[in-house]
Formats: sequence, structure tokens, C-alpha cells
Amino acid sequence: MEKFVVYPKKKRMVVLALFSTIFVFLCGGIFLLLLGDGATGVLENLLLVLMPVCAAFFAIGTYFFTKSVIKRKPAVIVSKEGITDNSTMIGPGLIKWQEIEKIDVVSIGGQPHLAIFTYDPDAIRDRSTGLVKVLNSLNKGLVSAQANIPLNNLDCSIDDLFKNINDQWETTMNSMEPEEVVSWTMLDEE
Repeated sequence: MEKFVVYPKKKRMVVLALFSTIFVFLCGGIFLLLLGDGATGVLENLLLVLMPVCAAFFAIGTYFFTKSVIKRKPAVIVSKEGITDNSTMIGPGLIKWQEIEKIDVVSIGGQPHLAIFTYDPDAIRDRSTGLVKVLNSLNKGLVSAQANIPLNNLDCSIDDLFKNINDQWETTMNSMEPEEVVSWTMLDEE
């Protein structure tokens, strides 16, 4: 079986880049407004600290979404090696079939995500570095899955993605020696 390659939805990435940019300016504007007025209250001082952090967060989002529009790279690749997740800034890259315990669909912030659970709950965090490692640790605090692929951002149907994951899984497991085969479950096939 050949690789199944899924790209991000271009229109959605443009919209996300636009909204991230708007929030950068909004947070920066609030910061400058508070700075100019001479923040005196506790809430104003708290906002004075939080607004640059929020602006930086949305600036990273603007960079990531703009880059995904300009340099159109696959968000997800399903191959005989495993599932490669580059759908988010903290996407772990290749997750080998032997590492995957189960796959499910979960809702994060009201949005459906393909959740990939590995046998080692720290595997993805441990192989990342720097800011990505910190963000993976924070992500792990929100959801128990080690990788979360936002399904609304993918330029394919959920059914096509699940079909290709299952087909590749079966093809890969049938080509392995019996001692190499691991158990694996696809929990949700909506």
C-alpha cells in the first residue's frame, strides 16, 4: 500500500493566520494602552504582564499558520512505518505502528481531534526538545493522548483517514513476523 498523504486545508490556515494576527495587534494595543495610561490597579498590572505573553503566543500561531500556507507540507502521512503528524506546531513527526496502543477521536475545545495513544505515555514528550517539549508537557496535562491531530484542519474526510489508517495497519501487521506484531485498537470510527 502506498502512503496516504493529507495536507492542511489552505483556506482554514489563512483564516487562522488572519485571526492570530488580529489577536497579536489586539494584545499589543491593550498593552500599549495600559502602558500609556500608567497602570495602577492590580488587574491593570496583571494585564500589563499578560498581554505581551498573549501577543507572543498569537505571533507564534501567525508564523505557523502563515508558513503552512506558503510552504504547503503534508499535515499527516500514513505509511508502512506509522503515522507522521506534522499537523500542529508541536506535531511529533513519525509515530511508529509499534509505539501506538490505540487511536480514538476526542473533543478538545469543541473540535474533533484524532488522538494517538502510545504504549509509553512519555515517548513523544521525551523525544522533543526546547519549547516543543514544554508545550507537549502542557498538552499532556489537557488530554491523555500523546498526539492530537485536529481533524477540522485536514483536507480529507474523517472516513478516508480512518480507512487508510486501518488499511495501512493491516498491511503492515500482515507483513511482519509474528513476534513483531503488537495489539492495537481503533476505538472510534465515526
